Amino acid sequence: MTADEIIEDYPDDKWGPNCLILGFTLEQRPLHIQCSYPSRPLVKIITLYKPDVKLWIDFKIRRTKHENSYLERDDG
Repeated sequence: MTADEIIEDYPDDKWGPNCLILGFTLEQRPLHIQCSYPSRPLVKIITLYKPDVKLWIDFKIRRTKHENSYLERDDG
């Protein structure tokens, strides 16, 4: 994975303090990794997934419900 960036912070999450990281595979495919803070000695991965372009702007910012409904109308 390359070019990782913390895009959301969850200090009070039920899984313990963690964050959402945006990274890219060697093939430049985006990945979201929710994990414990990378500064800790042992990083625990909570979930990992390919972000949906309809839900994210530049894979970094969550789209609002209004933006999502506009995209759904525009597709069809």
